[in-house]
Amino acid sequence: MVDTRILTSSYVKDFIQLLQIFDTEFEWNDFVIPPISRLEHLLGSNNFFVVAAKKGDIVVGGLTVFVLQHYSTINPIAYLYDLAVSKSHQREGIGKKLIEYTTEYCKNLGFEELFVQVHLSDTEAIEFYRATKFDDEQSVLHFTYQLGS
Repeated sequence: MVDTRILTSSYVKDFIQLLQIFDTEFEWNDFVIPPISRLEHLLGSNNFFVVAAKKGDIVVGGLTVFVLQHYSTINPIAYLYDLAVSKSHQREGIGKKLIEYTTEYCKNLGFEELFVQVHLSDTEAIEFYRATKFDDEQSVLHFTYQLGS
């Protein structure tokens, strides 16, 4: 059985487990877990939240969301930034459960919408999101401005 929940600052160890899944699944190079104080700050923020899927005491997947306040809407918008399920637990419906849980959570809080961006080259992610209950699909270009070293 999979337990899905929002992580608060008291669940920083679960957040670290999720970051380790992200590191493995996204093949991040030289990723360093941020200090616990930074992770606790993020988990206590009104502009960010984490949803984790656990089997027993082990995090098997999860996602991160940034909360955006937009000038064209009164209600906030949720930007799903990262979602991953550990390889040993993929194809069990956990990713879809994470999307359903997050969609319902945002709906209950009065969010305007939830959206996610996917690289056009990431065909697995595109197939995954197309298999979920979404309302609109758009093709966009993403431009990045690196501001630090």
